[in-house]
Amino acid sequence: MADLIEEVSDEENQETPEEKKGFFTTKKIIIIVVALALVGSAVPVILMLRPAKGKEPKPVYYKLDKDFNVNVDKTMATRHLRCRITLKLESDEMVAEIEEKTDELYDLIIRILQKYPLKDLDFVGQNKLRRDIENELNLELKSGKVLKVLFTEIIVI
Repeated sequence: MADLIEEVSDEENQETPEEKKGFFTTKKIIIIVVALALVGSAVPVILMLRPAKGKEPKPVYYKLDKDFNVNVDKTMATRHLRCRITLKLESDEMVAEIEEKTDELYDLIIRILQKYPLKDLDFVGQNKLRRDIENELNLELKSGKVLKVLFTEIIVI
């Protein structure tokens, strides 16, 4: 009798090859459909987040011709800050406006440099000075933005 029970339980546990094939095929189809849905929904998102080539103008670097030389010590001693500045500009169109307003822009930068006392010209102060010059130039220039002010030389003598 035990043999009969084992045969019956073995027959119940065994699946026919058709049942196995159908189960795995259905599972594979579901996995493929889900994978395609994930890839299909991710592609448009990736394409939207990627910057379009050719649409962004390349920044232009414009080196200001003259050195800036200002007195930074408010005491009787004479200490001068000498610096050279290069501007990273948003576009080529800005160069014409800068060249047209050269004297006004130099005067603006000199006034900003003169505001800073010697004690404020450490690394943190120089970064603040860059931002101040950048902000003031952006208020003055109408054809685009100054993206960055670069000190190519900065010396206190």
